[in-house]
Amino acid sequence: MGQLIRDFDWSKTSLGTVDTWPQSLRTCIHIMLTSRQPIWIGWGKDLLKFYNDAYKDIVRGKHPGALGSPASVVWKDIWRDIEPQSLFLLSRTIVRYEQPALLKDFYSPTMTGMTGKCFRKPWLFSIPPLCAVA
Repeated sequence: MGQLIRDFDWSKTSLGTVDTWPQSLRTCIHIMLTSRQPIWIGWGKDLLKFYNDAYKDIVRGKHPGALGSPASVVWKDIWRDIEPQSLFLLSRTIVRYEQPALLKDFYSPTMTGMTGKCFRKPWLFSIPPLCAVA
């Protein structure tokens, strides 16, 4: 994912070129890329999507198109469920723990080991805010 993020033409997005990004965004991306946990970052008013290799299992068929796209477009099928949390967090400037939420209507097909069978499972998630530091 690191290479995809580097190669992506960010100048066509509201973030602009990488050299104009705040250090706080660069730091968040570094932390995300080095984590084994599935992580995505939504940055800016459009919550443009960054994600790590572990998160590719969650976005599945939306990868690699999800990179650099607004969260509302990537997750249009569940946006009604996650938009309120996203808008709430966008209005905050302090980090606050949010209780994980279960998306009852969102399931992601996941392969089960060597059996080759697919099953559907609900995802638990939480959305802590990330703040740009001037």
